[in-house]
Amino acid sequence: MSLSSMGFINEAAKLRCDIRHSYSKTIYGDDDGMFDNLIMNYESIIPFEKPDMYFINNKTVIGIEHFQFDSYKAVKGGSEGIKTIKAIEREVSRIASTRDRSIKNIEITKPVETKMSFENYRNNLMNGLENHLKKLAIYKKRLYELFTDNNDIKICLYIVDETPLGNHFVSLKGKDILEPLLITEFQKRLFESREVDYVISCFTDEFNFKRLSFFHNTLDNHTNCLTEVFDTSRHIFVDYTYERISYVCG
Repeated sequence: MSLSSMGFINEAAKLRCDIRHSYSKTIYGDDDGMFDNLIMNYESIIPFEKPDMYFINNKTVIGIEHFQFDSYKAVKGGSEGIKTIKAIEREVSRIASTRDRSIKNIEITKPVETKMSFENYRNNLMNGLENHLKKLAIYKKRLYELFTDNNDIKICLYIVDETPLGNHFVSLKGKDILEPLLITEFQKRLFESREVDYVISCFTDEFNFKRLSFFHNTLDNHTNCLTEVFDTSRHIFVDYTYERISYVCG
């Protein structure tokens, strides 16, 4: 098995795991019962390549494509924040495999040179969306080549916010978790394209619990979501930016 094919399996496995272990599931419209079927039968998600996986809902084939983002500055090769964390994790693994076992604890500290911001969050989310909208024709073609029995082909985006502790806004009413489906620009662009049929978004709350939202891209559901989107003029973005990150090897 090639390393690339292992990556596809891992993406399908990640969605199965997120569905199985998510702390909460919010459904914004399930007109055709697809999400209910997916939640009940998540083990039937099949790894694939372009798109990353698919799921069969009755006679409809749902191609599912995954992308991730966070609220740190995007740089070549990924996110500044995630690259810092991964560099520390590699150092932890190296030390753990070679260190003197008589030393009980080793602390590794690295400065974080990037800041969280709503602008980063919105830009990274929208860039990820635009990049995948360009590839939808390829995904559908690949699935039509695989399924030749006149199956209906639909597309679902599986979007994961990888920001540690998630993203939040504070208003006079308290603190709210920020999620892609409640960003005005995202909702409008999604509905304009009409090429994405479903969206699954995965994000983390301040207790590090995974939460999932499911969205069927129809006019009624789009209209309902627009009534819940965040008013950034009245909300303050919560910045959990770390000055440094420390790991302890014990």
